Amino acid sequence: MFRHSLPLLSALLISILPGCTLPNSASHRDQLAPFDVVFPGTEEATRNYQKLLLPWDERELHQLIRHPEHDKYRLNQLILRAAADRKPAFKDAPAADSLRNDPYLQPALDAYDYQVNRNPAALQRLATYPGIPGVYAMAYVDEWSQTIASIARHESRVDGAMGFELAAFWITREQLFPQSFRSNLHRPEVHSLATKRLGKKTMAQLSARNRHRTR
Repeated sequence: MFRHSLPLLSALLISILPGCTLPNSASHRDQLAPFDVVFPGTEEATRNYQKLLLPWDERELHQLIRHPEHDKYRLNQLILRAAADRKPAFKDAPAADSLRNDPYLQPALDAYDYQVNRNPAALQRLATYPGIPGVYAMAYVDEWSQTIASIARHESRVDGAMGFELAAFWITREQLFPQSFRSNLHRPEVHSLATKRLGKKTMAQLSARNRHRTR
């Protein structure tokens, strides 16, 4: 479970370390540069966030679906990216016994099943999945009702690791679904949950960046 959460756990450094004031001449309006104040601290936090900006190889996902034992961690990542990007080429993957019978992959498969197949049962399973893996996978789903209610429930029982994951949830959502992020940020419960986890300063910066991306 811990390995499953490492990329987004590291992303919490984005929101909890002191701000950086280095020049930001390399920054673009549609992405955050390493010098942005959202990226103080370690290079690892920057790399993990920038992975969301990189193209990915669909052939690699096909290969890992056939041989999940080669790298389940990477397979999990690619399934979630396919979910966020709504790639229909893998729509039969959630039904594959070799994948579905592996508890490690279930949240990612449910995220994909909902995003691509619009399976309401998959969304319900994902929203009620316990612990960090469910929060991790929900960040890749563009749904703002059941998943937000689930985030609110998780906020009622937070330890250190879950706090990391909840912070990363909002940053990932903004990166992957900027338009939805903007339209839903007007909802009081969404704004309150995101601000509670990111803090007012980081939330203000993320919101400003989002306005530039979606105007």
